[in-house]
Amino acid sequence: MESIVDVEADSCRGTLALVFSGHGNAWFDDVRVEVVGPAPSNSSIALSAQQLDSLQAFARAATLIRYRHPSDQNADLDWNQFLPVAIDRILQTKSRNGLLDELRALFRTVAPTVEFSESPKYSFGDPERNAGTHLARWQRLGVGSDGLYKGWRQGRDRDLAGIYMGVRLDVPHLSQCKHARVEAIGRPWGEGDATVYAMATGAGRSSKEFDVKLTPDRLNVSFDMEIPASTYGVDLMLGVEGRAGASLQALSLVCNDHERVVVDIARTTWTYEGTEALYTHGMRDCASGTCLVVDRLPLETSFVGERDVLSLEIADHLWVHVPLAVWTDGHRTFPIPGTPPWRAQQQYAATDLPSRLAVVAAAWGTLSLFYPYFADQHLDWLRELQPSFAEMAAARSIGECYRALFALLARLHDNHARARHPSVQNDGILPLALRPFDNSLIVVGALDGYAKQITIGSEVLSINGVAAQQAYADMLAHTSSATRGWSDAIVPFWLTVDRIGTLSDVRIKSPDGVTTDLLLPHLSRKLYETLVREPRPAIGTELRPGVYYVDLDKLTLAQWQSVLLSLTPARTVILDMRGYPTNAAFEILGHFVRREIHSPLWRVPILGTSDFHTSSWTIRPTTPRLEAKLIMLVDGRAISAAETVIQIVHDNAVGPLVGESSAGTNGNVVLNKLPAGFSMQFTGLRVQLQDGGVLQGRGITPDVVVHPTLAGVRAGRDEVLEAALQLASHL
Repeated sequence: MESIVDVEADSCRGTLALVFSGHGNAWFDDVRVEVVGPAPSNSSIALSAQQLDSLQAFARAATLIRYRHPSDQNADLDWNQFLPVAIDRILQTKSRNGLLDELRALFRTVAPTVEFSESPKYSFGDPERNAGTHLARWQRLGVGSDGLYKGWRQGRDRDLAGIYMGVRLDVPHLSQCKHARVEAIGRPWGEGDATVYAMATGAGRSSKEFDVKLTPDRLNVSFDMEIPASTYGVDLMLGVEGRAGASLQALSLVCNDHERVVVDIARTTWTYEGTEALYTHGMRDCASGTCLVVDRLPLETSFVGERDVLSLEIADHLWVHVPLAVWTDGHRTFPIPGTPPWRAQQQYAATDLPSRLAVVAAAWGTLSLFYPYFADQHLDWLRELQPSFAEMAAARSIGECYRALFALLARLHDNHARARHPSVQNDGILPLALRPFDNSLIVVGALDGYAKQITIGSEVLSINGVAAQQAYADMLAHTSSATRGWSDAIVPFWLTVDRIGTLSDVRIKSPDGVTTDLLLPHLSRKLYETLVREPRPAIGTELRPGVYYVDLDKLTLAQWQSVLLSLTPARTVILDMRGYPTNAAFEILGHFVRREIHSPLWRVPILGTSDFHTSSWTIRPTTPRLEAKLIMLVDGRAISAAETVIQIVHDNAVGPLVGESSAGTNGNVVLNKLPAGFSMQFTGLRVQLQDGGVLQGRGITPDVVVHPTLAGVRAGRDEVLEAALQLASHL
């Protein structure tokens, strides 16, 4: 492996790191650092119309091949190294015929069954079979490998599919069932695992899981499990993973060695989740009567052109035809091409033009397939490709490349979307919190120790010599934002962020008109970010008789436990969700409910289909039960996990919401590596609201809408909290 980097003239230290994730081993074997000469000057480059058209055609074709074509050569390819090489060659083409020839040459050994042509018809027919026994094709649930997202090639890779058939048991004396034994009779087959699971679900989101695998030589299985006193229910499941199947003939649970609860296999209503489209499941006759049978669909052994070839017009009268399946014997795919002709000795630094453009091609392409909200937000993503290439071509440094990538992500209007590069450090924060009011940027909070210098309600006139309005407008243009509420929260925040230890000149005007120039440091975000905000009451404060306040922003479970008992006499508890929670927030909700409440549906898109892999979870009542009414404060800072909390409260009628609409982005983040050391993140799953629409770009509107005012800030008032107190007096 070799990498060329530009070293700034004033650099005094460098870091070489090996970053490894997942299973396996990695190590440095031999490391050498060589000076290869002065870095070429990077200049702003204007791409011709013909070059932009060629780059667009290449990016569209490369995206489909990368994520849909299942050849070994494609799966093994380091795309972040390949893209700059390929783009360098694409930039040198001078005509449509030259582009067509270059595309064919670049992908001939990467995807040997892919065809580029001027015809909308795929002319290759059935791809070369050789010793292939079945077809391999990609299965992709989102992109990445964080648990929710995964991808593999059916019939070629380790199979990651799975289905879980479950039933909730009705145990008559569950509270007295301290020890239980699960007994099952079943038979597994195929390449994979068949497992019997038992789960004791407790208060909040707690659960205890037990399991045993079915094996061909052990058809009768059993295992013991403990039933905690707080258990609400017991669920039994049959799980089948990989290219396997299983039959279940009998299933039961025995409490305390004498009370048996038998599952009626045939009459039980089974729930199921997982990659169920890849399995069949149902009741069949077996030797003992009726069995539940789960089986994997067989591998395909016939190539059908209408189904198995994806054709796309990537430019006017220029088509790419991508077979979605190729032949394999389970060990390799066919045909087997020769040595890739694109391998070259030339290496590219991060700021070289091919590397810069490769960042755009990779980012735009990955998002085009895996960002799940284009239709909901009515975004024409193709329209953004050429302007992004042009902006990146004009970039002359890593910093400018970073801004160009951020500008592309901003067009998603996704609050999670963000660019990253190791050389761009944003680990420091100024000791003041800002919020826009009309056309002014106002100080709404300051870190203790700086509050004497900076009066709350002061207007920021400039930052580092740039007028506040100009700085705000520029930052807004390079910030991905789904709603006005998130813009009002995140843009002022980013204006206060820079490398830790650096200084910023900030000119402010106090409410009485006095202008002051301050030199403020960027302090550690990790230590101070949660402290730089508007003043709030302490956790557990009794604001009025019987009305208590709890701030959920970064609240730990230990902090909650320290105030929990003091809340038992409360008439109303105000939970402040104007920020970001820890997982403790979900446990807290269990103290306010008398029944199970449910999370939103998490829907991971299945590439190439209109289907989703759907999951959810529940929160159960927790002791001690708080009889108090719950009121929740919200605003545009509430994003992602905070919106999960808010949506649970809203959809399950746990209590009224007061304040401003939430940020409008929820769902697990995708982290995706790009060329030249860049990476990006974005929202990778779809979250729906009760009305069938999506949360993305909308947020959740409170029951009582309250907008803070400049007069209120300068008077030291928290108008959202005041409205909640007023509401509490009527509950």
